[in-house]
Parts: sequence; C-alpha cells; structure tokens
Amino acid sequence: MHSDQPAARAWRGTYTDGRSAAARPVTVTLERDAIAIRDGAGLDLSWSYVQLSTGAPLVETARDALLFPGERSGTSLFVADNAFVGELITRAPQTSRSAFRRAGLRAAGPVGIAAALMAGVVTVFDLSPSKAVARLIPDHTRASLGENVLATLPNQKVCDAPEGRAALDALVVRLRPDLAGKPHKVRVLDWGLINAFAVPGGTVVLTRAIINKAANADEIAGVLAHEMGHGMELHPEAGLVRGVGFWALVQMMFTGTPGPAGTVGSTLAQLAYSRGYEREADAIALRLLREAEIANKPFAGFFRRMEGERGGRTEPSKGLRVTDILQTHPSSPERIAKIEGQPPYPNRPALTEAQWQALRRICGATTALDTAGSDIKPKTLPPDSGLKDADARIARNPREAGSYGDRGAIHLRERRFADAVADFSRAIEREPNSAFYRFERGRAHQNAGSFDLARTDYGEAIRLNPNYSNAFAARGATLRLQTRMREARADLDEAIRINPRNDYALYQRGLINATETRWAESESDFARVVAAQRSYALAHVRRAEALEQLKRRDDAINAYREALAASPSSPDASIAFGIARDRLAALGAP
Repeated sequence: MHSDQPAARAWRGTYTDGRSAAARPVTVTLERDAIAIRDGAGLDLSWSYVQLSTGAPLVETARDALLFPGERSGTSLFVADNAFVGELITRAPQTSRSAFRRAGLRAAGPVGIAAALMAGVVTVFDLSPSKAVARLIPDHTRASLGENVLATLPNQKVCDAPEGRAALDALVVRLRPDLAGKPHKVRVLDWGLINAFAVPGGTVVLTRAIINKAANADEIAGVLAHEMGHGMELHPEAGLVRGVGFWALVQMMFTGTPGPAGTVGSTLAQLAYSRGYEREADAIALRLLREAEIANKPFAGFFRRMEGERGGRTEPSKGLRVTDILQTHPSSPERIAKIEGQPPYPNRPALTEAQWQALRRICGATTALDTAGSDIKPKTLPPDSGLKDADARIARNPREAGSYGDRGAIHLRERRFADAVADFSRAIEREPNSAFYRFERGRAHQNAGSFDLARTDYGEAIRLNPNYSNAFAARGATLRLQTRMREARADLDEAIRINPRNDYALYQRGLINATETRWAESESDFARVVAAQRSYALAHVRRAEALEQLKRRDDAINAYREALAASPSSPDASIAFGIARDRLAALGAP
C-alpha cells in the first residue's frame, strides 16, 4: 500500500549484547515510538524512547551517543553521528544534558556517584562520551588493560631478534624522543595479518606481515606514527568504551577487574575508527614525521598501493584478509590527497639500509612457540629444516602418510600454515583413523586464526583418542580465544585430569581464572607451571599478578624478580620483563 510517510533514515551503529565482548554492526532507525536495531542476521530489537537511557549527557554538538534500553547494563548501542544525536534528543529528551544532570544527582552507590561525576565532566567539557570516559581511566589502569588485551590476541609470539629490535627502537625514539630509555612501546607479533594497531596504555602492535609488505622503512615509519597518534588521542580506550559499554568500563575502573574488556584483543585488531579519529591520527603522524625529518609521502604511497592490490573492493570481509589494514584504517582519497599535498621539508631515510634489513628480519629468531601442544617451552629450529628430505621421501612413496605428516610439521614450525593444513590433510586421507594428524591439522588451523576448523579437528582427535590430553588442552585454548569460557574450562579441566603435568592446559586455565577474578585458583595454576618451567618468564609474571590481587605483596615481588631472572628466549619474554620492571617500581621494591 502506498504511503506518503517518508522512510525513516538509517544510521550505522554498534550493538553489544552484554553477555560477551563481541560488538556487532547494526542498522539503526528512529521510528515513531522507539529505536529499531537490526543487523540482517536475525537481530530485530525495538527500544522505547521512554525507557531509553544514556551513559553520558547528549548535547546537540556531541559527535556520538552511547545508549541503553532502560536500566544501565552491558547491553548497549553506540552511534557515531551528530545528526543522529540531534534527532534523538528531540525524541528522548531525558537523555539531554539537563535531564542527565538531574538524574546524576539521584544516582545511588559509589559506582553510580562515580559515573555521575564522569557525566559531569563530559557535560562541562562538551566531550564525545566514548573519549570522555577514556580520558578518565587512570594511566596504570590503561596500561593493565592494554596488557590484558594483548594477552587475548590470537597470535602472541613477540618478534625480538636483537638487531631488528635495536632498529625498531631507533625508529621509535626518532619519532618519539620522549620514549628514549623507557620500556618497549612498540611490539612486533609474528602474525600473517597485514595490520598495525594501538592498544590501551599507548602500546603499538605491528605485525610481521605489514613489515614485510612495506617497500621501505619510510612507509613503516608513517604507519607507526599514525598508530602512535591513535594511542596519544586515546582512541583504543574509546574503542573499548564502544565495544564493551560504558558501565563495563566503570566497573573496571572502580573494582580493579578487567571484566569483559580484557577479552577483546581481536576486536581491537579489527576495529575500524571513525573518519574523525583517522584524521586526528593522521595529523599527529604528519607532525611526528616532520619533526623527525622523515618523508611523509611514502605513508600515503603505502595505502595507495594497498588500495591497488585490493582492486577497488569496498565490501566488508567475512574475516581478516591481507588488505584488512584498509578495513581497519579506511584510506579515503581525501586522506591520501591531504598527506601527499603537504609542503616539502628536509628529510632523510627513517633507517639505514642495514637497519631496515634487520627490522625485516626481526621475526627471524631461532625460537618458535608451540601454541597448541603441552610443551610451552621455546623450541630451537635446526639450520636445515629438512624440507628437501621430506620432498624426496614423498616423491619416492606418495602413498605414505608419515612423509606428508613430517613435511606438514616443518611447514607448521616455519609458520606456513596453509601448506601445513594441505599436508596434514593428505596424511589424514592416507590414515583417516590417526588422532595425531587431526590434532596437528587443528594446530595449523588455530595458528592461522581459523578457530572453528581447529575445534572440529581437535574434536575428531578426541573422538579417535578419548584420552588425548593435548587435544583437550588445544581445544580449550581455542575456546578461550573465542571467549567461550565455560566450554574452555571444561576441556582444560579434562586435559589436566588426564595429565596433571600438562603445563599448557594449566597456563590456559590460569588465564581463564584471572579473567574471572578467581585469583587463588589462577595463582595455583601458574605456580604449577613455573614449578616445572622455571625459565618461563611470562608464567612468573601471571602468577605475580594473581599474588598482587591476593594482597600477598612480598610473594608478588619475589615472583616478579623470578620473572626477570628467567630465560630471555622464553615465550613473550620481552613482555614479561617490561611488566615485571614496571610492577616492581610501582610496588616500591628495590
């Protein structure tokens, strides 16, 4: 039936259901009596204007709004659009500045009062709600939150080859002289994802793939300066406000626990900032590059080249792809043109050629972390991987499963995950009842970030061998990365029941216990790990953090000291050493 009623305007927003850290994109329309929230995949909500509440007062100049469907809870909606804010105020006047001020005076309880004070600051300074809350998070809390976020990333192996690290440190100090002599604020992860992002606390993450993709050090300098800009403007913290909700951040700040905010490392890796945030980060990047006398044109050239490789695609990907640096950092023609249009200034290369080559080899260290087996010690890789020998044995007998399995293990160890999956699949074709090959293929899928496929393979390995402790541990770790904590705990408990000395399962369960603030249980799990692996620095740190929460200061200090005495080649040692030094200083330990 034809209607003269104009169609309601649609806005893009982000919805959080309050039960997990996942935030989902939605379409938002302002209907006659309610806000309609839909995502095209079954979500269809209607929030009455009368019941609507907001985490911060809305004013006509506000750039975004964080909304709740009634009483404050983890369920929230975030929309970054000034026009949306203006229209919403007319339909839900209780969300306005004056109404919020009255409601703030009636807030009861310490957290309510604290939130009302936050809202007052937002009102006085007329700030964006998400950035206003971000600026109120204490420095030490932001740093701790950043470490929690880093711990939830799918791939946590830090690249730290000495010459590469020295080159990176030189670049960091050149861009930010104020960071000279301070703990590492830039980390390189051995990750095939082409991306770079900032996490709370000012730390920047670069992936191995983005360094390898860059044509020269000047391009990486531009990307790094841009991410520093995001960190300096507290964009990651503001992103978490949107991702987990205002009240979850209030809980974190005033109870000392990370809550759901500690499980969103992958969310940050995929977080697409608004155009306003990208412009702010660009402005800082251009300033840092100019002050460091590093050319800024390569920065624009890198994104222009990525656009060319994408071939003009604009649709969102279903998962992270090689050009997702564009999805998380939209490289509009306007941005590129602005960078390329900057006036010239004296410049010199960001790094010498020798330094640049060292940086490109920063992930070429001779250790690799077994991320799915029970042995979490670093493993030394032989100079000759044995690949040629495996090829020769396959050529002689292509029907033998073992040769494909051996070659798959080499590919997995050297982080060629697609090749590893292909070889383990061939081994499974030849020995379909082998639980081991199913487990190994699951490890390849897990390291590649294909968590659902990994869980399927681990499940098959368990079906074929119900006492496969490592398979239960690996599936539990995968479930933890997917924030399915109850299922993860069940698998890890079973792995430990089968093999009480399964250190990997104990470590993973310790992380879950820490996330759920079960500090005594967390400390116990990490204590069992370090009892077996005294050289594992990060396990000492995780135990020390639990001891701090248990108010056992002296024991925590001793645990941090044990971390510093651990092996520099243990997994994530650089992260552990940095945390240990910072916490010892904070605790006033000599």
